[in-house]
Amino acid sequence: MSDRPMMLTQFIGVTLHNGTTIRQIAPYELSGKLAVTRIFRLVNGVKYDADGTEDGDITQGNLRATFRVTGATHNAANTLLLALEALLNRRGTLGGVEYLASTTLFRTCNARCVTARPILRADLPMAVGRVYQVEIEIVWEQFTNWG
Repeated sequence: MSDRPMMLTQFIGVTLHNGTTIRQIAPYELSGKLAVTRIFRLVNGVKYDADGTEDGDITQGNLRATFRVTGATHNAANTLLLALEALLNRRGTLGGVEYLASTTLFRTCNARCVTARPILRADLPMAVGRVYQVEIEIVWEQFTNWG
């Protein structure tokens, strides 16, 4: 299966999107498949292609998603954020929902979380009497196709 936009819902048992306190939001980016290049420049300046005239290999790419965390209190939002930050450098099953014309499919792949970066924005309130929100960008390096 080729890369398709999905609603990512869990990674190694940790909820990524539940529609209330954690929501996947835009942007959602897929790198697509990546070329494995074996092109080297020799000391004399000549380019050398180790694959010769044959086609090169292709490998899995990565995907990047942003999630908005909402808590009833500042502490509740931070607790959810810390749970997502703790995914950094973990490897396991990434799950998501693919929306089709009349149904949905739950799909999984094997991936490693390579980035878990909080995004602080002035327009997302973190003040007394307001909704407590923070965003986090997560990037996964994919090792298997979605299945």
